[in-house]
Amino acid sequence: MTAINTFAEWIASTPIIQDTVPQDMARDALLDTLACICAGLDEPASVIVRQTISDWGAGTSSLIGATDKVSTPWAAMANATAAHALDLDDWDYTSHCHISAVLIPALLALGEQLECSGAQFLDAFIVGVEITMRIGEVVNPDHLNNGWHPTSTIGALGAAASCARLYGLDSNKSAAALSLATSMGAGSIAQFGTMAKPTHAGLAAQSGVVAASLAAAGISAAGDTLDGAWGFINLRTPSINNDFSSLKDKLGAPYAVEQHGLIKKRYACCGGIHRSIDGLRQLRAKNGLRVDDIASVIVRLPAPEANYLNVAIPDNEMQARFSIHYCLAVVLLEGSLSISDFTLEAISRPQVRALIPLIFLEPFDIEGQETNKPIGPPHTIIVNLTNGNQLEIAVEHAMGWPQEPFSEEDLASKFYEHCTPIFGVDNTKVIFSMIHNFKEMKNICALQNYLNKRGADN
Repeated sequence: MTAINTFAEWIASTPIIQDTVPQDMARDALLDTLACICAGLDEPASVIVRQTISDWGAGTSSLIGATDKVSTPWAAMANATAAHALDLDDWDYTSHCHISAVLIPALLALGEQLECSGAQFLDAFIVGVEITMRIGEVVNPDHLNNGWHPTSTIGALGAAASCARLYGLDSNKSAAALSLATSMGAGSIAQFGTMAKPTHAGLAAQSGVVAASLAAAGISAAGDTLDGAWGFINLRTPSINNDFSSLKDKLGAPYAVEQHGLIKKRYACCGGIHRSIDGLRQLRAKNGLRVDDIASVIVRLPAPEANYLNVAIPDNEMQARFSIHYCLAVVLLEGSLSISDFTLEAISRPQVRALIPLIFLEPFDIEGQETNKPIGPPHTIIVNLTNGNQLEIAVEHAMGWPQEPFSEEDLASKFYEHCTPIFGVDNTKVIFSMIHNFKEMKNICALQNYLNKRGADN
């Protein structure tokens, strides 16, 4: 049996998932993703996508923060692009996908079209995460290190799985949806630092909706496009052993979202920088450091991560999100890092630019090391002081990781901070309450009716 067939049988035959823990994790992912969408709505990539799709006709699915309704794939694309626009959305260290930024918009769009219940939505999200992470377990880190952007490549498959589940497709049609998604998902890390990167999330969400919809209508597809000779894995990551033999026993035992968790973000930049940010913040606060105390900062990190974080002097705010030099220079100056630090004006500040030459990377090769930990080797931050002393800290988990999770208060704070400017105070409170009782909601259109009331009570 091929991997696609194994996945498809599980998608079609698994009873609706009612376990409290994964349901709550799915609910929290919805809260977090809505916050990220609201924060990213007015970013250039989000605006351009919305303006572009506005010429493609009306439909049944909502654009968040707008009264417009467009066709389901375009709503998924627009909302997913906004979710990933600031790189503030969650991700995981197994698939290396920004899972929720892809799955949540796809499910909101299709769920509105199908008038699904909250329980069906949460169930479909858990299923999509399962497929995404299990594929990631096999293909990564090679897939990422070979230059593919998993949010786009694997994300399309996860979205197709979620949408197939929401449609209630049988195993044959679920297999077709996954197979079609292998023909759609693509994207290179060469796009990091450009508007194309958040658009990757949009394209993956759109692909999942289209793949499942075509399969539901009867389009058939090959069953070996994931692990066959000419499949996804052999073509895109030929160096790995594409062995899915243990897959059947792993699906849902436990659920991948519980096993691996979702990493939530405090900072609007690449997740690969967060451990270094936290480490430098701790050293700065604990030792009362000032800028004049710093001679240099050395960051020791795995070479594959350094390869896409090594933009020393960013030219724009998108590049700044992948510049570990810039992010740490801001931390040296301000003690933290906020969304406001990612504007053209902010990245041009002379006092920040003056600190960038103090940041040095020391990448290390992880080949032959103990790399079976899901998070990989820690980041080590070394601060050399002007008085000759040296401070050092190793950070294995950043804040927001499953090992250092957001509290309920952290998540609520992020939600209200970013949603209130879009929906207004009263509507934001209503939306928060509705999501906390989401599994009881009979029709998610009740939620969508609030998600398009931008500024209604401002």
